[in-house]
Amino acid sequence: MMIMMAPKAVLFDFDGVLCNTERLHRRAAREVLKEFGIRFTNQYYDQHTCGMDDISLFHHFFDLAGKTLSRSLCAQLLKSKHTIFMRMVQTSDIRMAGITRLLKTLKMHNVPLAIVSGSLRSEVKACLLKCELLDFFEFMVCHEDVQKTKPHPEGYLQALTRMKRHHPQITKKDCWVIEDSPTGVSAAKKAGLPVIALTSSTSAQNLSQADAVVPSLSQLQIMLF
Repeated sequence: MMIMMAPKAVLFDFDGVLCNTERLHRRAAREVLKEFGIRFTNQYYDQHTCGMDDISLFHHFFDLAGKTLSRSLCAQLLKSKHTIFMRMVQTSDIRMAGITRLLKTLKMHNVPLAIVSGSLRSEVKACLLKCELLDFFEFMVCHEDVQKTKPHPEGYLQALTRMKRHHPQITKKDCWVIEDSPTGVSAAKKAGLPVIALTSSTSAQNLSQADAVVPSLSQLQIMLF
C-alpha cells in the first residue's frame, strides 16, 4: 500500500463520486438492453460493470448473451442510452451528500482539482451545472479525450501531465485520486497514483486495490483534513 502524503492536487472520478449518477447509468442501460432480451441484476452491474464506459458495457452484455454487436448497432445503443440518461438527470436528485463542503474545503486549502471520467463530456457538464459544481474544477478528461478508457491509465496520466503543466511542484505521490469503481481504482493504480475509494457504488471488497476505502464523503474529508 502506498504511503499517502497530504494532497497537493486531487483528481476526481465523476459518476458516484461527484454526482449520484451511477444508478442512473444502470437504469438507462437496463432500459436500452431489455429490448434485446438482455437483463441484469443491480448486484451483477455493481460488481462486474460499474465504472465501464458505455461501449465496453454494451459489448460485455452482448458477449455474455452470445449476441453480436455491430458498430452501427452500438452507435444506436449509445445514442438511446444518452437520451434516457439526460432525461433522468433532469428529474432526479443527483447531489452527493457532503460534496460541496468537501470541494470548498479543498479550494480553501488551494488544492487544484480536476475530473477524469469515462462518461461523455456533455453528460458530466450537465450534471455539474445542475449541482453548481462546475467552477470548482480546472479541467476535465472525459471519454472523448482518450483512446483507451479505464481500467487503462491513459486518462489519469493525461490529467497528471496537464496538472503538472500548471502546477510543476505536483508529483505522483501527492496527486490523490478519488474513485468508486474497481475499473477506476485499477486505472489510477496503473498510473502510479494514490487512490481513495468510496463505497457509494460497490462494496469495499471490490475496491481492495485502493490505498484506503471510505464509506462517505464526510469520512473522506476527515482523512484529508
